[in-house]
Order: sequence, then C-alpha cells, then structure tokens
Amino acid sequence: MGRFKSPDHAQRFLYAFELIRGYFHPFQHQQFAPNFRDTLSQRFDNWRELTGLSVAA
Repeated sequence: MGRFKSPDHAQRFLYAFELIRGYFHPFQHQQFAPNFRDTLSQRFDNWRELTGLSVAA
C-alpha cells in the first residue's frame, strides 16, 4: 500500500475495487464450465453497455 497517500485513500480504493471484482468473479467452483462462460460473457456485455465501450471487431 506504499503508493497510497493515506490508509483512508487505500481503503476507499479497495472498497470500490472489491465491488467490481466481485461482479466479474462469479462462483466458478460452483458452476459447470459452459454455464460459467455464459455468465461471465453476459457480465462483460453488461459492463460494456454500462460504460459505453464497444467491442473491437
């Protein structure tokens, strides 16, 4: 955590990061591979739509 200006700044970053990280890490060990891939693909599509990013052709 040496690059953060204060422990509070680090905590704010980690809190926001965990919310995003949790969205992109569905319980892989509890799903079959095809279901996991479908879930992750849908979440990335939702993220692209939400952020306005387009898929590179």
